[in-house]
Amino acid sequence: MGGWTSDAETWVAVRARLRLPDTVRRLAPFVAVLVALLPILPGEFQPALAAAAPWHIVNTPNSSGGGTRLTGVACTSANNCWAVGYATSFNDVAVILRWNGSSWSHASAPAFANTSSELQAVTCQSASNCWAVGVIHNHASAQMLTEHWNGSAWGASVLPAPSDGIEPWLSGVACGSSADCLAVGNYMPNGETTQRPLAMHWSGSSWSRVSTPSPTTFDVLDSVSCVSASFCMAVGKSANTPLVERWNGASWTVFNVAQEGGVLYGVTCLSSTECWAVGGLFAAYSGSVIDRWDGSTWTRVSSPSSGTRAAFESVACAASNDCSAVGFATGALAEHWNGSAWSASTINGVSGGFFGVSCPASS
Repeated sequence: MGGWTSDAETWVAVRARLRLPDTVRRLAPFVAVLVALLPILPGEFQPALAAAAPWHIVNTPNSSGGGTRLTGVACTSANNCWAVGYATSFNDVAVILRWNGSSWSHASAPAFANTSSELQAVTCQSASNCWAVGVIHNHASAQMLTEHWNGSAWGASVLPAPSDGIEPWLSGVACGSSADCLAVGNYMPNGETTQRPLAMHWSGSSWSRVSTPSPTTFDVLDSVSCVSASFCMAVGKSANTPLVERWNGASWTVFNVAQEGGVLYGVTCLSSTECWAVGGLFAAYSGSVIDRWDGSTWTRVSSPSSGTRAAFESVACAASNDCSAVGFATGALAEHWNGSAWSASTINGVSGGFFGVSCPASS
């Protein structure tokens, strides 16, 4: 595949308002859904769709009141996708949209009185088992928010802030099995103005915190990908350098990938010996970053946007020779991996940048 079009491809890109904090991102080809954040007006909230043709706009329902911000997406098939985010107002309200193969519609999401709720990421193990994570706050304090889809309805659980800190923020979630999931993010330690990584583990019956290494006084995890209950990769930033941590089923280990600088916003793993992580150089997004895991080391891989004013926000693969990374440059940015090299993909009529995507299969 040389671009975004293929007889087997379906891409859906969602546009919303606002540039989010450094804790949200995701992407991939063929049957896929992308989440993009672009400055648009209420009433103009739309996704773009490409199926063996250039991108075109597909309408989505707007939330009442202010604009809508979509921050994560997951698909189990070409006819079943979820996009999550929040409707903006004084008290933000979590938003969940569903794609049925032809249109987007609002799904009923748990409501919280007198508080703001925001969903930042979503993952699905099957059509009847999905998790979404984010934050709930009342403008004075914050707690972690998790929501679960059981095939018929979404249910919510609010998790308290860590005992040693405040302002928890969950920005990524992935499952190694239906009864083993990890959610990652960051929090602020008590008495400090720094950020430390945060990880929560789902055992099949409850969420509990697991210890995460923190190499510096400013460490954040943005995204996580799992191929099994004993192999997950989480990425983010440690000061001005990449942060990568691996989960072995019992504990996290930090990898040294800071040799060339930058920060990482998205990660996807095909196996325990093949992962991709993407991001950008820290200085004013002065270049995109793509790192590759081969089972023993992380190495930097060049791409057409290396050394340009660009940054990737997300990456995903349909196969070892079919990966896509997206983000933003002077407009929307997309590049494709064919098994040997990255090449630029053409996106017609889409400005701004992409921040999320899901790819359930190559065909």
